[in-house]
Amino acid sequence: MSAFATMMNETPAIDWPVAQFAGPLFDAVRGPLDSFSAFPGLDMLNRRAREAALQTADARPLSFVAAAPVRKGLRMVDAHYEARVQRDAAIETRPGNWHDVFNALVWLAWPRAKAALNALHMNQSGNAGTPGRRGVARDVATLFDESGAVIACTEDGLAALLREFRWQELFCERRANVESHMRCYVFGHALLDRARQPYKGMTAHALIFPVAQEFFAQNSSQQIATLDGALAEWIDDAANLDATAKLAPLPVLGFPGFCAASADPRFYDDATVFRSGRMRKPR
Repeated sequence: MSAFATMMNETPAIDWPVAQFAGPLFDAVRGPLDSFSAFPGLDMLNRRAREAALQTADARPLSFVAAAPVRKGLRMVDAHYEARVQRDAAIETRPGNWHDVFNALVWLAWPRAKAALNALHMNQSGNAGTPGRRGVARDVATLFDESGAVIACTEDGLAALLREFRWQELFCERRANVESHMRCYVFGHALLDRARQPYKGMTAHALIFPVAQEFFAQNSSQQIATLDGALAEWIDDAANLDATAKLAPLPVLGFPGFCAASADPRFYDDATVFRSGRMRKPR
């Protein structure tokens, strides 16, 4: 192994704050997260990838590899990353980088959905219509990949309240119903990274999936497996990603159980966070 490769495989000494990960903000990646006793390097991640039989959408074994230098710019880096997954079955992961580690953890916990996102990016890469543009489907996929949340819900009425920004009614008046009929998993790896230092305005872009009440009798790993499959099927239909409005904005600390302060109804009086509707760009 070259000196460069050795350096890239080494993981700097970084605190692994187990207590900080205890809350529901990290439940979407609870399985792989709890399996590591230290900040995971490539060897540790690849051991888990082999155990989980992690695969691309076309069933090739995936591995985590050191990130190669690329030109700066979000779209350039994003395109290079997605192409490397498709071409080499390799997930680029920078050593000592929290953002990339959470991306790896989501791959391990939600393998079907992550593979579907990569397949969508590659299938849509030539369909933007205008050179230099990715197209709406890829923009929606990226937004969800970075900051998405998956919500399981047994009551259409509760889902409607969330989509309609009726926060007081949803999280105060019907809080008990939310606690027994809704479950929120933070999927976006950038949002999980920010959750290490959570703040009130931290906002997810949520997809809501209807489930039967029996869903809540399952443990978290079973719930995630069910939602992983449902999410992958949803992503596979590009028609579902025709507008960012398909994703419902959710100030995640307002979801019951995610922040102790939200037990006080006054928590939701902050109109800068719990807005009454989508913000519109000025004309």
